[in-house]
Amino acid sequence: MNGLSFRTLAVSTFTAIAFALMSVNISAEPLRLGSGQVPTIAFSPDGAILAASHRTDPESDIYSTQVVILWDPQTHQQVDMLEMLNIYVMAFSPDGTLLALGGDDHKIHLWDVAGRNEVGLMQSPSHLDVTSLVFSPDGKTLASSGGGDKMVYLWDVQSQQQVGTLRGHTGLGVVAIVFSPDGRLIFSGGHRGDEAIRIWDVQAQQQVGELAGHSDVTYDLAFSPDGTILASAGGWNDKAVYLWDVQTQNQVGMLGGHLAHVLSIAFSLNGKIPASTVNWDDTIHFWDIEKQEHVGIFEHHDAIDSGWASYVAFSSDGKWLACGSEDGVELWELDRPDKALTELMLLVMSEFHFGNVDAELAWDSLVNVQAALAALDTGNLDEAQAALNALEALITQNKNPRAGRITPEAAAEIVQRATEIIIIVALGQ
Repeated sequence: MNGLSFRTLAVSTFTAIAFALMSVNISAEPLRLGSGQVPTIAFSPDGAILAASHRTDPESDIYSTQVVILWDPQTHQQVDMLEMLNIYVMAFSPDGTLLALGGDDHKIHLWDVAGRNEVGLMQSPSHLDVTSLVFSPDGKTLASSGGGDKMVYLWDVQSQQQVGTLRGHTGLGVVAIVFSPDGRLIFSGGHRGDEAIRIWDVQAQQQVGELAGHSDVTYDLAFSPDGTILASAGGWNDKAVYLWDVQTQNQVGMLGGHLAHVLSIAFSLNGKIPASTVNWDDTIHFWDIEKQEHVGIFEHHDAIDSGWASYVAFSSDGKWLACGSEDGVELWELDRPDKALTELMLLVMSEFHFGNVDAELAWDSLVNVQAALAALDTGNLDEAQAALNALEALITQNKNPRAGRITPEAAAEIVQRATEIIIIVALGQ
């Protein structure tokens, strides 16, 4: 029996399995929790709870008629619902006991996560919408800012009293704020006309530096896990994520190529592959921070139609990637590349069964998928990625003499699934 006949026979043995695929979910789409537009999300520090603000009235304004739902990402079940309306931002305290919520009632609400009851209420001095909230690393201080307000306010969490004001921004408002990992500094991003990221000494409540480079709004700020790099998400004039060396306060890179405002940026657990979301863009982008190159995308993200929101977040345990969307919370499982590879294997068999992939290409594709699975079993992530890269090359570069016998739709789906798994493997390295 020649090699081709053997391969044809071997692949044909999958046909019976392929018939059963009608009842198997091999979609690349993420799991969706709940419904309605979700403008903001936050993982608890231990990754056990995912809080999300869901818009419940499709006829209302994007930020109107919302409830805050607490989800268990592991079971995909709703844990509780907080009767809160019009929430723009939320943040968990570092110990996970408190959830701070801010919105259009000009107040900051503190909820006891375990007791599911409100334990604090702080009135914004500006009487403007609360649009940014962040806890200090020790959980003792909460920083906030509001839409159209040029101040950053500091609050004592225990007494719920305002203990400071950071003055100096000159634009339309402070859009993003973040504490340095040691809690000594606050970085705040301004609006148009005030594009520099300002650096503040928390104890002295004085500006001690600035990061100049953006030419538009800074929509989001995020530190790498080791605290050495600050990433800032730029608006329409930038369409990029800027990377800053925290120690030298110099720009050390730029992740460009976005098509619109970069609204959200989040670092993976290993700090190597940040993710970003873009207004009106139904994809989540991933980047190699060392090479400053685009790694790939997750498709099937459903960006909010108005162009805003779609915040992205990694759980601290590295198991989940979540993103707000036009319809519920999107949840991707990151710690099971073997599961994703098995689903890819089923996809190849399904495409073969329906005549979208010829026998030899199906066989060679499955050989690469099996090689990736074997590499994962031994913990060799580099070999797993190499096997998936070989699969992509096989499909896209027609290295197989008969690789032309595949429909463009099947080729695109297989390559996209392989790309997503390459990203998932890289996130775990």
